[in-house]
Amino acid sequence: MADPRFYENRGPFTLGEICAMADADVPPHADAGARISDLATLGGAGGAHLVFYAGQPSLIDEFAQSHAAFCFVARDCKPRAPA
Repeated sequence: MADPRFYENRGPFTLGEICAMADADVPPHADAGARISDLATLGGAGGAHLVFYAGQPSLIDEFAQSHAAFCFVARDCKPRAPA
């Protein structure tokens, strides 16, 4: 979640709105009308949050265990489950 002392939450937004602003496609299995209330860290996310994951090996466990509703992942990222 963004710190409200520094950032004003302008949402919620739908997944479709966020994907349109990011020039990204809504995945075929996802609900474009799903509401996203805020951004969060992988470990701090809940069911109404959007997170980002760029493939950092040090964060793979947090990625695998995140409770985020949605995650933007770099196109060239190929996340693997922890060993």
